Amino acid sequence: MPHAFGQLDTSVQLQKVNKLNQWTVILNNRTTEERAIIKIRQSDVFQELIEFDVELAPVPIKDQKSKDITVNWKMYNGFEANKTFWTDSNALQMMKRNVRELPTLDATIAGNYYPVTSAIAMRDHRNNSNLQVTIMNDRPQGGAADVSGNGTIELMQHRRGLHEDAKGNPEPLNETDSDEIGIRVNARYYMHIFDTKKGQSLQRTQQIDIENPLQYFFVFDYEQTKSLPQNASQGIMQLDMGAESNGVIEIKNLSLNASNSRFAEQGNIRIMPYNKNQILMRVENLADRFDAHSDQVSYINVE
Repeated sequence: MPHAFGQLDTSVQLQKVNKLNQWTVILNNRTTEERAIIKIRQSDVFQELIEFDVELAPVPIKDQKSKDITVNWKMYNGFEANKTFWTDSNALQMMKRNVRELPTLDATIAGNYYPVTSAIAMRDHRNNSNLQVTIMNDRPQGGAADVSGNGTIELMQHRRGLHEDAKGNPEPLNETDSDEIGIRVNARYYMHIFDTKKGQSLQRTQQIDIENPLQYFFVFDYEQTKSLPQNASQGIMQLDMGAESNGVIEIKNLSLNASNSRFAEQGNIRIMPYNKNQILMRVENLADRFDAHSDQVSYINVE
């Protein structure tokens, strides 16, 4: 049966710096050796998002029991999900899920877990309520909502098993480090609570930020010039295909529809080598019908 992991420490630390508030919650049960640190961050940089950084200590197994560790978010004030939630199982489209009631609670929880590649969401079905809660994760996980408790979203962060479960894996799921200590699994989540009639979803924007993190490059003996290339203002993208291509490929007039400027927040353009003197360009509009407004439909022109 599900139970709380660790024991809540009496002190919750609040740290305030310029444009950032962080609450640090410590879970520590000295008897069971279940420990975790949760850092909750709110900042103008995150816009309307709340960041959760969950650091798990190695899962203890001295009681010789297998454990599944989930991170749960509970909605209060009468939030009614109506046994319905949505998951993004391929990072391209949110799929509606209806909770199936099975003979036991354990079977019901297990039978309603779905792959969650980028986000899981549920909506308040009370009259005159347009509230939506979306949890975005930084890696594929299993998840469910409105199953273990009303108005609850849960994502499985870690599993440690001591026995083969007779469900396809022929060995225990017991990963350890070089010292035979259980591995640590840390994860980061983002929560967005908004009114679907008045606000806009930040799910796809955040998904792009997670999939394309900031990269650092270091250049030495570099001299910055003030002058721009001659074609810099002409909207020309140049791709150097190497010496064998005998030149540079130019893509001219790669532009967005003048009436819509949200493609940079909702879409991806991926360019990759395909064959000799050929490239493959993939254009993705990640905004789907689940929570995209009509003004989020973008068009691009490529010549």
